Amino acid sequence: MVIKLIGVFLKPGHRDEFLAAQRVWNRETRAAPGYLGCLCSQEPNKPDVIYLQLFWRSRADLDDWMATDHDRIAALAGPDQHYDRLDVRILEGLLPGAGPPCGVLPEGTLEAAVIQTWSEFYRASAALRIAVRLALFDRLSGGYRTTDDLAREIGGAPGPLQHLLLALCAMGLLSREPGGWRTTSLADRTLVPGAPAYQGDMVLHNTQPEYLERVFSLGDRLGLPPDRADPGGFHAGFLRAMSNSAAAGQADALVASVDLTGCTTLLDVGGATGPYAIALCRAYPDLRVVILDRPETVPIAAPILASSGVGDRITIEAHDYRVSPFPGPVDVVLISNVLRGETPSATDDILRRAHAALTSGGRVLIVDLFPEGPPADPGLRAALFGLHVPDAANYSTSIMAQTVERAGFRIDRIERLRDTVVMNGLIDARRLD
Repeated sequence: MVIKLIGVFLKPGHRDEFLAAQRVWNRETRAAPGYLGCLCSQEPNKPDVIYLQLFWRSRADLDDWMATDHDRIAALAGPDQHYDRLDVRILEGLLPGAGPPCGVLPEGTLEAAVIQTWSEFYRASAALRIAVRLALFDRLSGGYRTTDDLAREIGGAPGPLQHLLLALCAMGLLSREPGGWRTTSLADRTLVPGAPAYQGDMVLHNTQPEYLERVFSLGDRLGLPPDRADPGGFHAGFLRAMSNSAAAGQADALVASVDLTGCTTLLDVGGATGPYAIALCRAYPDLRVVILDRPETVPIAAPILASSGVGDRITIEAHDYRVSPFPGPVDVVLISNVLRGETPSATDDILRRAHAALTSGGRVLIVDLFPEGPPADPGLRAALFGLHVPDAANYSTSIMAQTVERAGFRIDRIERLRDTVVMNGLIDARRLD
């Protein structure tokens, strides 16, 4: 193994732009033969210096990539616009079989997200199986094609197909450009019928539904009762799962990313058992919160709120936030981890009702797991979520911002959260009268 170590000396104030360019670089490079991964690091007291470690299986793989694909990717990503100079070194790995650390997720990802990611990987297997069955890689190996064009050809709905294509892009199998989608070199080598290293038949073999059943049946042999979802317990389990994410650092990340100074009333739409309401009330002693959630949430949340120490400033109301008017007027409407699971029309409607509930100049805060927009890598977890709810919007921050503006808001701020468990971005917007 070899490591290409690059010290990047940035132009002042170009850190975010360089990182966006690097995401494009990572997406395009990961399909190269012998490429093992990249780590991006920074010293806390040197904001204009970034260190990249690029891991390659061998020097021959690195040299071949430099000779064939390096210049194309450099022109596409354009990182040289954002740095003054590079310090490049090639290091030889001394430990046999050593590679980049397993389970490394993007910068700012908290450790709880690693476990959540492992639990979601079945979605990647399903995406790969469906893509092979649809012959998507064969259809896209000849050049870029649009989602609508592909949907017409296969006789499927464009919305769910877009989610599938986004997931395959996040897996490094498709590339997206303004002209549409096409296969990466990795997919061309392994998933296009007739390719020398074709693996489509192995994919279909490994992902057979009966194989999944066989794996889960292992629990029966180990003495577990039948593994069936209890309809009466599903919602309570969902609420506990959401509280897990908040307690693992997501609530702290939200508090660190917003300034509610001067705000006294907040509406928490779909606020579950109140982990974010509690965190915000602890940070802002003058804040009062109303949580809107399903009727079955109320008795579960009540004792949690009562024991929080700020329960006298938080109330929870049984409410169908998908259809009912929001109570108001309030200073802030918080919509966290909600809109990515809603359809485009439902998203529009929720935002219009949030606008109506706000005071003049009031704010809406949308916190969610947003896929990256093109040309960056969409991000694996955010892209895979679209397979879980195929009719949902699952918008990127830029598309969500446009949707927020159509509902009558002015965007004040779009920010990537520094720390993330299940939500990676924030849109802060103000009501226009």
